[in-house]
Amino acid sequence: MKKNREDKASAGTIRLSPWQLAAIVIAAVLAASIVTGLVVSHAVSPQPAELAQTDTSESIPKREPKKPAVQQKRNNHGNLVKHVGDVSATCASEGSCAKGDYLTAMKVTAITPDVQCPGDGTPDPMGILQDRSKPRNGHLVAFDVEVTTKPDSTGRNTFHDGPWTYYNADGSQWNGNPERLGSGCFPQDQMLPQFVSPGSSAKGKIIFDLPSIDGSLALNSGNGGWEYPLSK
Repeated sequence: MKKNREDKASAGTIRLSPWQLAAIVIAAVLAASIVTGLVVSHAVSPQPAELAQTDTSESIPKREPKKPAVQQKRNNHGNLVKHVGDVSATCASEGSCAKGDYLTAMKVTAITPDVQCPGDGTPDPMGILQDRSKPRNGHLVAFDVEVTTKPDSTGRNTFHDGPWTYYNADGSQWNGNPERLGSGCFPQDQMLPQFVSPGSSAKGKIIFDLPSIDGSLALNSGNGGWEYPLSK
């Protein structure tokens, strides 16, 4: 009777061999790893909305567009309008001028209308030089000028005589020669040299004999020039 009960108990029990138990354990471990990996991956992966809200404006510097160089306009006479303290320059190219690389540079440091000639110190017993020191056209105007030239500026650079033109207040060109040359006004050591050699600097006065002082004086450089209003 007892043996019959044991046979019944053993009939309801499944006995597994050691290698079958090992296989079940390995399968359970693998299944648990896959589930854990899916949970962790879902937790740390950013959602598309989070990616869209990422601000990268601070990490990428913005470049301001380059402003074009402002070029001075020429007036109706084809000249650049200049004033006391401005630099009037000639250059090998426009790019050289933009960089300040001048062949010749002239700066008017003062304009004196109706200047009085003190005389150049030459003896004048007959009053001939004294007569020359007076304006013939109405008004004497003095420009105090500083000039510098580069070694590669060709020829003898002149800022006297022919290149100057006087324009009346209405814009019309005066027919006369505006520059006053010769002795009788200021001592020679106060006058700007008639020619300035390459690689040199000089300063002095240029005297003009003009019909009025409400117009402008222009120094022509061949391709336009520089015009100085006398009343502004």
